[in-house]
Amino acid sequence: MRFALLTAALLASALHTGTASAQQWDNWSYSGYNPPPQITYEYVYYPAQQVYYSPRFRTWYWPERSRWVESAYLPSYIRVDYRSGGYNIRLSSRTPYTQHVYVEQQYGHLWRRVPEWRQEYREERWEDRHHRPHHHHHGHHGHRD
Repeated sequence: MRFALLTAALLASALHTGTASAQQWDNWSYSGYNPPPQITYEYVYYPAQQVYYSPRFRTWYWPERSRWVESAYLPSYIRVDYRSGGYNIRLSSRTPYTQHVYVEQQYGHLWRRVPEWRQEYREERWEDRHHRPHHHHHGHHGHRD
């Protein structure tokens, strides 16, 4: 009988310890790790011109020849249509053009759905860059009188 009581006491003790451990485990949390804060930068992206504007830094970014340029002002040959607006985007880079492929995949296709806007813009931009005086031939059309 003594043996049975001792076995029952040991079994009850083991069950109680196991339950306490399980309760402690359920309430346990590791609060020592804090992930680093995710730094993002806000831009307004104008896909028709492929131009970014950073309100925080008051800086414009645009492609020119084979590089990206940044300045407080846009050159006169780039016109941004504020009426149609740009896209407010957040990127993880201080220089938005390093993520330009991603931005074009996300926002560029929306602009491309309206091809007449793009064509008008390209014509205007070409004229602004290559402005040459127009010579009027007054009806001669290459023929001598």
